[in-house]
Amino acid sequence: MDNYDLDPADDSEIYPRPNPLAPILEKLKTPADIAAYLNNAVNPDDPATLFAALGIASHTRNISHLSRDMGITRQGFNKAFSAKGNPCFVTVQKLCTELGVSISFTPLPEQNSTDSSDQQ
Repeated sequence: MDNYDLDPADDSEIYPRPNPLAPILEKLKTPADIAAYLNNAVNPDDPATLFAALGIASHTRNISHLSRDMGITRQGFNKAFSAKGNPCFVTVQKLCTELGVSISFTPLPEQNSTDSSDQQ
């Protein structure tokens, strides 16, 4: 197919497809935005949700530069933060640092009414 045979009504070959992440990425302008987004993705019963959110947030940066700065290959990065990925803690920590956010810990809500001082 040469350029003269392009259908003017079919602009799919001329213009790139819209990025499906664009609506989310537009809201992730600052490290504070990214931190809020990641905090909403934390689910103790489903770490894959957080890994997916980290993968999405990473698209606020150039993935090639980001993975290089983290010391991993782009393929390794894509694998770690894919839907079936399971990145190690060090990789998650490095990504958070590159995104300008930090990891913090908070106590889980009480599961029972037993006072922790009774468990000595």
